[in-house]
Amino acid sequence: MAIKKKATVAKSADAARKGAMTKTVVKKVSPDVKIIKAGSKPLTQSLSEKRAIMEKAQGKTPAARAKAKLDAKNAKFAEKVFVRDLRRGIVSAAVNDALKAAGYDSSKRYAPDAKAATPAQVKAGNKARNAAEAKFKAERAAAAKRKAAAKAAGPKAPKGGGGMRGPLGNFGGGGSGGPFGKMD
Repeated sequence: MAIKKKATVAKSADAARKGAMTKTVVKKVSPDVKIIKAGSKPLTQSLSEKRAIMEKAQGKTPAARAKAKLDAKNAKFAEKVFVRDLRRGIVSAAVNDALKAAGYDSSKRYAPDAKAATPAQVKAGNKARNAAEAKFKAERAAAAKRKAAAKAAGPKAPKGGGGMRGPLGNFGGGGSGGPFGKMD
């Protein structure tokens, strides 16, 4: 009497993926289980799946994590510098406008032979500086509040039309979504 070999049933998640088996598949029982010929070995991943797993693993290495941490730190510092320079420009413009309105030529303020501003002109400049800084601070607080509210609300649904999607990105489409569309 001949002994029949038992058919192998692949139940692992990797083997159940689309196209994860060899061409020796005999019968597909369900999306998660395929019966294959005895002795044939299923391929656990396709090349694209292997590439995706490798890319995901590369992002979790200690070096990649350290680089991501450093990049985040540098981005935070760059934003801090940008905000500082923006604030300085706004305040400086406000002070110059106030001095000009008070009758002082602010373009020659730092020249070696410049005349000193009168106490009334200095007072007008200081008042404009304080008002500009208060306005800037209020705008930054409002922006932070909007950002926190948007983060709490969750991701927005994409705006814009359809178009073809493919391995190189989106083609066609319209509407106001995307990197060059309407920004909130």
